[in-house]
Amino acid sequence: MKEKNHRSYKIHTWDISTPIAQGDAVFFIGAGLSINSGLLSWHDITKKLKTKLNPKSDENDPILIAQFFRNQFGERELINTIRESIIKQSIQPSKSHLSLCDLPVNVYYTTNYDTLLEDTLREFGKPAHVITEDRELAFWDENKEVQVIKLHGDINRSSTLVISEDDYVRFINQNIGIQRKLEDTFTYKTLIFLGYSMRDRNINYIYNCIFRCMLDTDSSACWTPIPTDAGHRFRPMVDTQQPLA
Repeated sequence: MKEKNHRSYKIHTWDISTPIAQGDAVFFIGAGLSINSGLLSWHDITKKLKTKLNPKSDENDPILIAQFFRNQFGERELINTIRESIIKQSIQPSKSHLSLCDLPVNVYYTTNYDTLLEDTLREFGKPAHVITEDRELAFWDENKEVQVIKLHGDINRSSTLVISEDDYVRFINQNIGIQRKLEDTFTYKTLIFLGYSMRDRNINYIYNCIFRCMLDTDSSACWTPIPTDAGHRFRPMVDTQQPLA
């Protein structure tokens, strides 16, 4: 059994390292990397929001909890509570950040609000061009900069944050260019997900987007998921006949 697992590990390592070396890999970075640096998870942040709701709520969906909080206390209080949980002077990049930013990759996607990824890239001497809105896509110099596309916005730019249900609707309606770039990435690149739980709502959304894009193309591009929570298996899309519900 050990030998079988060993072979499986070697195969998957090769499958990932080859597209990275060829410049065909794109990383999607989730909260797991930031948690390793000492930041709270989105689940923990929304637990703090939930304790302040009045009347109390039995809702467990983080997006709806954030929406309820915004409805009760307003935009400023919501942003301030999240900022207090994310902006800490002592936060340092994790070993995963350091290893990741040393790779020959020029496009990263992240759903994290913090700036650990782009700050670490700059420490490696790689200028990071941060994108949170469509208008910023045109200013990327791919020969000199690494593109960091922050799908949920940046904590230092509160107007870009995707937190609640309203924000998801706004992002979809206002950022058609980013959606098209995502579709191109899904179609032509090898995708590597780090720091996500396979139970994450973001993963389900992205997975369904990938599934739809792959149905419309003959491309051999594939998705190489890396499960981050024990006991929960998640199959690559090429082995799956139905998108997640």
